[in-house]
Amino acid sequence: MTLVLALIGCYLLGSIPTAYLLVKRVKRVDIRTVGSGNVGTTNVMRTVGWWAGVGVLVVDVLKGVVASGLVPHLIPAAAGPGAPLLLGLAAVLGHDFPVYIGFRGGRGV
Repeated sequence: MTLVLALIGCYLLGSIPTAYLLVKRVKRVDIRTVGSGNVGTTNVMRTVGWWAGVGVLVVDVLKGVVASGLVPHLIPAAAGPGAPLLLGLAAVLGHDFPVYIGFRGGRGV
């Protein structure tokens, strides 16, 4: 049961739409309506600039690092041999299909 809750938490962590939030804050525009329409680093670089794209990339990578590297240490019951892989995958799926913005997210690269 603990692993299931950790998976849900990592999915929700991955679902935080970094690109969407940053572009909305900086440009006051929905990233899904400009450029390629993708909620990802490359579209942010094209729309806002390289510095914003690097920021999105760093935060998105950190979400995966927290999910696969930190959560198994915080929740020992979720630290089985395959748990880090599953938790990281949950974060990537959250990034690709974010619940907060209608399941249209990044590409998971």
